[in-house]
Amino acid sequence: MQSPSLAAHRAMASLRSSHLRRAFPPSAPSPVLSLIVIRFPLTKSYSSSIPPSPSSFPPRPPPIPPPQKMTTIQYLLRRLKNSLQNLAFLMTPRAFRSAFRDSPYVISLATVGLVFTLCVCVFTVYEYRRAFYKPSFNIYPKTVSNSLRRAIYYTIISPKPELALRYYNKALEECSAMGYDAASEQVLYIRIQIASWLEHHIKNHKEASRVLESTRADCVKSVHQINQWIREGKVDDEGRYRPDASEDEAAVSKVTPPGQETLWGKRQRLLSHSVFISVKLGELYADEHVLDFENSQASLIWAVETSLAELQRRHKEGSKPGEEDWLEPQQLGSAMESLGRSYERKGEYHLCIPLFIYALRVCLDPCQRAMIMNNLAVAFAQQSLNPTTALNVDAAMPMTREGNLEAAHNWATNAQTHGSEVKGEDRTVTCDHACAAALCTFGDLAVMMGKPELARAKFGECKEMSLKFGFDEGVRQAKEGLARLKLQSSEA
Repeated sequence: MQSPSLAAHRAMASLRSSHLRRAFPPSAPSPVLSLIVIRFPLTKSYSSSIPPSPSSFPPRPPPIPPPQKMTTIQYLLRRLKNSLQNLAFLMTPRAFRSAFRDSPYVISLATVGLVFTLCVCVFTVYEYRRAFYKPSFNIYPKTVSNSLRRAIYYTIISPKPELALRYYNKALEECSAMGYDAASEQVLYIRIQIASWLEHHIKNHKEASRVLESTRADCVKSVHQINQWIREGKVDDEGRYRPDASEDEAAVSKVTPPGQETLWGKRQRLLSHSVFISVKLGELYADEHVLDFENSQASLIWAVETSLAELQRRHKEGSKPGEEDWLEPQQLGSAMESLGRSYERKGEYHLCIPLFIYALRVCLDPCQRAMIMNNLAVAFAQQSLNPTTALNVDAAMPMTREGNLEAAHNWATNAQTHGSEVKGEDRTVTCDHACAAALCTFGDLAVMMGKPELARAKFGECKEMSLKFGFDEGVRQAKEGLARLKLQSSEA
C-alpha cells in the first residue's frame, strides 16, 4: 500500500504529462493557474477558525420611532397634498403620454370628467358672485348688504319665505336707523325687490301690487314736494335748496346733503321710478291672477301722460342742473304698447291703434316689432266689426269694414314676414310667437271674410307651430278658433 504523499506525487506527474501533450491556444489560461485560483479561496475560507471580534461589526442603527398620531384634518390635508402632487405629475406631458399609452380610454374619461368638474366649479362661483355680490349692493353699508344677501339666500338657495321677509324688513329697518330717506335709492331698491319677490317666488300678486302702490305714492309725494319748492322759489339756479331765515342748517342739510344730487336730479330720479312702477302695475293688474283692468288702464294712462308732460316741459324750459336725459324712446314706446293692450282688452280699438303705431315707430327689437304688427292686425280686424264714429280720428285711418279688413291682412302679412326673416342672435322666442299669432290672425280674418276652409287650415297651422315652440296662448287661440268653426258648421 502506497503512502499518501507518494500517491499525490504520482497524480501531479500524470497531470503534468497530459498537460504537456495537449495543445492550448496562446490566449487560454493555464490549467495550473486555474487550479491555483480555485483552491485559493477554499484554503482562504477554511484557513482560520477564529471568529471576528464584536468591535469589527458596524454600530446597530437606532430603532425607528413609531408614527405620530394625526388628526382627521391632518390626514385629509396629507391625502390632498399627495393627490395634488400626483395630479401635478400626471399633468406633465411625459407622464400624460405614458398614462395615455397604457390606458387610453380611462385617461380620456378622466380628462373629460376633470374638464366638466372645472366648468361646473367656475359656473358655480360665477353664479354665486352674481347672486350675492351684485354691483347694486355696493351702495349699502356692510350690515345692510349682509341682510340682503341672507334674504336672497332664503329666496333662491334655501326657500324659506318667513326668513326671507324677515331679512328684507331688517334691511329696511337698518336703512332707516342709518338715516336714509324713504325716497333714497337704497330704500327704493329694497322695496321694489320685495315686490318682485312677492310676485315671482310667493305668487302673491295682490300683495306685490300693494307694495308697488305704496312705493309709487312715496315717490310721487316727494316729487310734489320738490315741485312746490320750485314754485315757491326755494330752489336756486344750481338746483340746491334755498332756505328761509327761520330754517336751521340741520333742516337744510337734510333736504340737500352737501355733495349729493341736486333737487332737479332727485326729482327726475323719483319721477322715472314712478313711471316704471306705474307701467309694472299696469301689467300686474292685468295678470290672470288679478284681472283688475280698471286699475291697470289707470296706471298705464298715468305713466304715459306723465312721460309726455315731462318731455313737453323739457322742450319748453330745457334741462335743469343735475338733470339727465329723460326716458329713451324705446322705454316710452313700451309704456304706450302696454297701454294699447289695455285699450284692446276693453274693446277701445280706435285708442289702441295710435299707441301701437307709435310703439312700432320707436321699437328697435325686430322680434318685438313683429309682435306689435300682429297686435295692429288684431286691432284693425276687431275694428272692422264696429267701425269707430269718434271725431278725433286720424284721416288716414280706415273708416269702413273693408278698409279695416284690408289693413288687418296687410299688418298680419308684415308680422309673419318680419318674424320669419330674423336670423342669428337677433332671433328670439318672440319671433316664433309672432309668426304663430299671425297665423291665428289670418284664421280670424278668413272667418270674417266667409272662408271657413282657409280659416280651418290657418288655425291648424297655428296650433302645430304653437305646439312646436311651446306657445300656450297660441294653442289656446287656435283651439278656440277651430271650436267656433265647428259650431258654425253644425248650426248651418
